Amino acid sequence: MIYQISIKTDNVLFFGDSRPKGYNNYGCNWPLPCTFFSAFASALHRVYPDCDTITAGLNTAGPFPQDAEDLYFPTPADLIPGGYLLPLKNAPGQNNLPPPLKHVMYAQNSLSKEKTNPWISASQLERYLRGESAIKTTPAGELYQAEKRVGIGIDNAVLTAEEHVFYTAEYMRMASTAGMTAFVWLEPDTEQRLATMLNQPFDFTFGGQRGVISIECGRNMNKFALPITPPTTDSRLVKYITLSPMLSSQGWLPGFVDERTGKVLIRSGEVKREDFSNRSEWRQALQNQPMIEAELVAAAVGKPVVWSGWGNHEYKSGPGATRLLIPAGSVFYFEAASAAEADKLRSALNAPGKSESMGTQGLGLGICGSYEYIESIH
Repeated sequence: MIYQISIKTDNVLFFGDSRPKGYNNYGCNWPLPCTFFSAFASALHRVYPDCDTITAGLNTAGPFPQDAEDLYFPTPADLIPGGYLLPLKNAPGQNNLPPPLKHVMYAQNSLSKEKTNPWISASQLERYLRGESAIKTTPAGELYQAEKRVGIGIDNAVLTAEEHVFYTAEYMRMASTAGMTAFVWLEPDTEQRLATMLNQPFDFTFGGQRGVISIECGRNMNKFALPITPPTTDSRLVKYITLSPMLSSQGWLPGFVDERTGKVLIRSGEVKREDFSNRSEWRQALQNQPMIEAELVAAAVGKPVVWSGWGNHEYKSGPGATRLLIPAGSVFYFEAASAAEADKLRSALNAPGKSESMGTQGLGLGICGSYEYIESIH
């Protein structure tokens, strides 16, 4: 069972980034999925402190902004005012695209200095996936605003005010009609404990200020699925849009793509673990499945998300390594060998986390659509 968690508060929230905390603290950043996962896992562990197997089977997705009308997602990077960026198949001259990209991105209409807003509603995202025009995006100010406050520095040695030291901090305040929505589920053998927890009061710390927030829980669906429906198509051209940041050892390039050839490194077919007597037979059956015949040809990727953390790393407490995540809203264009192979690729990429790690924490969530080439510049 999937539970939908709705978070609302009249208090300010603080979600810092990985910049060093000095005398200017920037905390009006939308929380990363792993931030919500950690907060919910801590709440779960406080209810069941002697059972680590519960948090080991925890899966989360989100949070995403939500108002009274719709759920919101990061705006795709190929959406521009008045149209789309599309791969240009026969571009004149040369380019300096990094491998394995083959085609540059080109605007359908003339470019302007206008920018799209950072959020797009689920209903508008459906229209985007269908390739419709006049897509409306939503400014962040309609969902949350930055609120700056001045504070006094503290001398940690004596826990008193530090003379002549002031700082400014930026906090997030949700709009009166807006909140956050996330999805939570456990493995089938432990999901009853989650239901028990959600039916009683529990301590949930989220947002860095320990302010009061309200949580509403509702049953959602038997399998996590986005509240948007990708269009059916017989095209062999597949567009993959990331709806949450993704962790990859290849930088901007997803880990399921060969960095030299652009070939997709995902095997087709479903092999269930319960159909085999041991793990080695199951793994061998997985290896015998053929690769999906598709390759990456173009991409529209935004600036990387700088992510770090603090906790237990290699048996010691301290700061974690700083990593660059593929930002939400990045778009990757694939060309499959056939329409049947394209269907396999869409089935593999729609919704489940395709991050190299931390997929259970909501990283690498995405959805697929289709696209068309711009053949040449006239």
